Amino acid sequence: MKKELNTRTHLRMNVMILLHYRKLSAEEYEEIDKTNSNDHKLDLSLQSFTLQPFLDDKEKEEETGHVDPFVKNALLDINIKLSLILSMLSGDKETSIFTKEPTEVNLSEGGIGFTIKEKVEAGEILELKMMLPAFPIAIIRVWGKVIRVNPQGNGYNVGIQYTKIKEEDQNIIVHHLFKKQRELLRRKKA
Repeated sequence: MKKELNTRTHLRMNVMILLHYRKLSAEEYEEIDKTNSNDHKLDLSLQSFTLQPFLDDKEKEEETGHVDPFVKNALLDINIKLSLILSMLSGDKETSIFTKEPTEVNLSEGGIGFTIKEKVEAGEILELKMMLPAFPIAIIRVWGKVIRVNPQGNGYNVGIQYTKIKEEDQNIIVHHLFKKQRELLRRKKA
């Protein structure tokens, strides 16, 4: 009897995130494919937030004099939180990621698995919006193909393989998973 090898190549973990998904028609996905997801502009509530543009602006710092790094980081943190609050208050309740309950998912840089109530078919395309509980806050939008559907209780456990994801977003996911893995190892040692 030949032993079956695990063919997964990405680190994956069960984590809690905010998640919103929707099925896409073939026409919607073709349109997204034409616009190239790497260049697709997202509204404010769906951006992947990053502090780098603020931290690289040395010219403004020279104009205003030296700014204490603690103050700078505190102001940036407040700015991000205010932007998120504004997004939560102005977003559509049906599609806003901020109105979702945290969901346990099996997350990797190559795909995601989670349980849903409505049935989907293998081969269907889903648009996923997820918020990772990290700093800086990461809100990521990806598109993926349903590769597995298994009945589970009152719902279905689905496996999604990303078909369109920014490299930067993949890196954010990997960083988040490594951080969670380090936390888990520290708890085991204690």
